[in-house]
Amino acid sequence: REGNSMQSLQGQRHMAEEVVETIRQGRTRFVYMPVIHSETEEVLFAEMLLRLERLDGTPLPVQESFMALQRWDLMPIVMPYIVWQELVLAGGGTQPVSINIPPEMLNSPRGRDILDELLSNYTATALLKSNLVLEIMESAFLQTHKDIRTFMEKHAKMGVQWALDDYGEGYHTLDHIKKLPIQVVKLGKPIVENLMFDTAKDMDALFDLAEARQLILVAEHTPTLSAAQKLRETYGISYVQLTRDVKK
Repeated sequence: REGNSMQSLQGQRHMAEEVVETIRQGRTRFVYMPVIHSETEEVLFAEMLLRLERLDGTPLPVQESFMALQRWDLMPIVMPYIVWQELVLAGGGTQPVSINIPPEMLNSPRGRDILDELLSNYTATALLKSNLVLEIMESAFLQTHKDIRTFMEKHAKMGVQWALDDYGEGYHTLDHIKKLPIQVVKLGKPIVENLMFDTAKDMDALFDLAEARQLILVAEHTPTLSAAQKLRETYGISYVQLTRDVKK
């Protein structure tokens, strides 16, 4: 068992090193996955997703890459650069976009300072203010203390929208929605599948809170527009993110 554990640790270290080198060499690109209204197909915003490529052009698995970075506490070092790249692209466009933010950046005073500087540079224009959604990833527990609420409220007043990504898959809870200035909740794959097959439980509290707060609920990983129609007609979830990439 110790041997297997050591091999796993070494494998994650090797992947973390490969990810850092890939980003350093600029072998990155972004794909856009739109969030659409399931009836009109109007785009609410498009999520920017990172893609990493090895020297031979084959893709690095993004989820495993992030897990390796987390294991070696490299997320706070690597992600500000990725966020900066995304903000540069977002600032050069005219369409609303969303950017993934790891909870570690919000939990850490240093991370908030870096994010504050990045956002202050790119929310100087009215264009970006109304076109930027920040999706808080589900990869770690997000704290809800006063400093984080104040930080999020500051940028919400500047026009940035806050979203919870993959709700129901990781560490996000109803308490986060109650205590933080969240405007968009993206339902993770397990919840969406249970809703489609009418096996979802304990969803009333979320639906009631969404109605009271006028939150936007988005069903991620929706397989088809017919499935999206059922989610809209049965549960009132009008926005979906279909399981496809839109390259740009």
